[in-house]
Amino acid sequence: MEDINLIPGELRSKRVNEERAKSLLIVSVTLLTISFIFSGGVYIYKMLLSKNIAEISYQVKSEEEKIKSLIEVENKMMVLGNKVSYIYSILSSRSHYSTLLNSVGAVLPEGVYLTELSSETETKVAIGGITPSYNVLAELIKNITEQAQVTGSVFDYPELTSVSLKEDINRIEFSMNLFLKKDALKENGVK
Repeated sequence: MEDINLIPGELRSKRVNEERAKSLLIVSVTLLTISFIFSGGVYIYKMLLSKNIAEISYQVKSEEEKIKSLIEVENKMMVLGNKVSYIYSILSSRSHYSTLLNSVGAVLPEGVYLTELSSETETKVAIGGITPSYNVLAELIKNITEQAQVTGSVFDYPELTSVSLKEDINRIEFSMNLFLKKDALKENGVK
């Protein structure tokens, strides 16, 4: 037997269509809401990303300006470094004649007067002077020779180049070359 259906077929199909339309409307509204939320999230993310990019761009520009100012400082430091190295090389290569004068003064016997002192080369100095006798001149040469044997002495050896008797003043006039140890007058030379 066949079921008796009290609801006409048209009405039933209308109700099914309405339920489908209602379900479709709910799904559409849900999809629209999800789409709206997703679009809003993407928009907020884009705004935050743009803000971060702007901040990073500002920081990059700020750092570039700092680097530009530091480049000028670096260039000045390079110039200063070059000047310092030139000054150091000049100072380290100069001769300290005060060391020579102190050493000559230490070996001069009483009565010897120097009248001339000139640097011929870095290792050769010419001196001239007056002594009261040949014995005092011999003592000067002996003192220089003995001093040359001492560690830290600037002298290498003496060389007498001329001796003459000055009868009018009753004195002996002499000249000699003092040979110095290599780099003895440099700051880090023989002490």
